[in-house]
Amino acid sequence: MKKPDDFIGFVELNGLQCSFIFEERTLRVFPSSKDQWEDDKNDLEQFFSSFNDSAPAWIPRKDIHGVLHTGQKIMFCVWDNPGWIDGFQSYEVNWLVVYAREPVSEIAGLRIYGDEINDYFPPSKTFSAAISEDPETRLITSMSVSGDIYEQEWGECQFDGYSATVKWNAYPTVHYQTSTPFTAKSLIAVDFLSPQQLDNVWNCYYTFRRFLSYVVYRRNVMPLDVDLVKITPEGQREACGKIAVISTDPSSKEEGHKDRGDRIIKASVLGINAKHLLPFLSSNEIYFEHFCASIDGVGKYSTARAILIFAAFEREFRSLYGQDYQRSEAFLETKKTVVQKIDEIVQATSGKERKYTKGFKGAIEKMDSSLEDKICAATRDCQEIMQPFICREYHTQDFTEVIDAAKRLNGIRNDIAHGNLEFELEPVNLRDYKILEYLLYAMRLKRTVCLEPKNIQKAISDLFGLHLIH
Repeated sequence: MKKPDDFIGFVELNGLQCSFIFEERTLRVFPSSKDQWEDDKNDLEQFFSSFNDSAPAWIPRKDIHGVLHTGQKIMFCVWDNPGWIDGFQSYEVNWLVVYAREPVSEIAGLRIYGDEINDYFPPSKTFSAAISEDPETRLITSMSVSGDIYEQEWGECQFDGYSATVKWNAYPTVHYQTSTPFTAKSLIAVDFLSPQQLDNVWNCYYTFRRFLSYVVYRRNVMPLDVDLVKITPEGQREACGKIAVISTDPSSKEEGHKDRGDRIIKASVLGINAKHLLPFLSSNEIYFEHFCASIDGVGKYSTARAILIFAAFEREFRSLYGQDYQRSEAFLETKKTVVQKIDEIVQATSGKERKYTKGFKGAIEKMDSSLEDKICAATRDCQEIMQPFICREYHTQDFTEVIDAAKRLNGIRNDIAHGNLEFELEPVNLRDYKILEYLLYAMRLKRTVCLEPKNIQKAISDLFGLHLIH
C-alpha cells in the first residue's frame, strides 16, 4: 500500500466536519464555515477552558479521525493542546494511520522497513553470483546473478503483555529496463499470537525502534515505515493500512557517517538470541539517555553525558545483578535485623518521630555497594570478555587496572553528587569512560542475550569501530 503524496481532506472535530491540511509535523484544521469561524475566533473562553483544571496533569493524547481526498480513511494521534490563531486550530502530530479501506480496530501483525533494518540484516545476502572467466585473459566472459529470500526466524517472542512471532526477511526485486536491474531490502515480519489494539501496535513499533537504536548505539534512528496487517474472513493476512510516525526530535538528522554500515552489531553476531532483548525493550527497562546523537558523538563526554553514563550503569547493574550482589551473608543478615528492629520502633512511635524512623528504614533498605565496587564486580563477572579492551585502552595485561579506573570514576561521580560540576576530565578518564561503555554492553549481552564471549567481543569491537575482533 502506497502512502498518499498529499495529506488534505476532512476530519471530525467537536462534532463538526472540518477541512484539514497536514504538513511536516502539524495538522491544521479549518472551521466548517465562515459563521463557525466567526463564532470560534471570538469565543476565547472555549479555547481557554481546557486550561482551567484544578490540578496539573500531563497533556493527553487525542485521536482525530477523517478522510483523505483519495477517499482513504485516516487517523491522527495528536497532543490535545491545540495552537490557536483567530479561530484556526493546529495540532502537533505524533503519528498517523492511513487505512487501505475502512478503519481496523484489531491488528494481526506488522511489516516494518527502514535503513537501519537493512544495516542490521543486510539484504545483499539474497544475491549470489556465478562468474566465468577467460582462462588466458582472466576477463569475465559471463556472469549470472540469482536471488533467494534470506530469513532469520526468531519464533515466538515476548513483549510487555502480549506475544508475537518475529521473522527477519531479505528479498530481491527485479527492475526491467532500468539502470539498476536488481535491488533488495529487508523487513521485520511481526505476527501477533492474538489480534492487538493500537496501543500494543505502538509499543511493538517502539520496541523495534529501541532495538535498532541499541545495536547502533545512537539516537538518530529515523522513523520506520510500517504496514499494518489484518486477517481476512478467509483467514488470509493482507495489508490494511500504513503507519507514518513523526520524528520526536525534529533536529535529528539521518546518519551520514561513511562507516554507518559497519558501526553496528549485526544479525550474524547476535543471532536469534537477540529476541531475549525484546521484553526489556518493550517495557522500556534499558536506559537510552546516554546514547550518542550520532556516530560522531561516540568518544565525546560532556558533563551531562558523563552523568547519564553513570545513571545507565547504575540502572543496568541493578537490573542485571540485583541490589545486594556479592554482599556477604553477614551484611545481609545484619541489614535484615536492623530493618526488623526499626519496624518495631515504627510501631511504637507516632507523629514526626514515626516519620523520621520510616525515613531511616528506607535509607537502610536502599543501602548498596559503591559505584567503585559495582564496576569491579561487573568487570570480574565479564573478565574474559573485557580483557582485550582493557589491554587496548591501558596498554597492559594487568587486569587490576580496572580497580584504579573504578576509583577514578567513583571520585568523579562523588564530585557530581556534591554539586562540583567544574571538574576537568584527565586523558585517562576518557579511557575509563570507554571501558564503562564497553562494560554496559558486555553485561547485557552476557546476562540477557547469553552470547558467547567471542561474539560479545566482536559486537563491542564492531559497534565502537575498534577492529580488534574479526
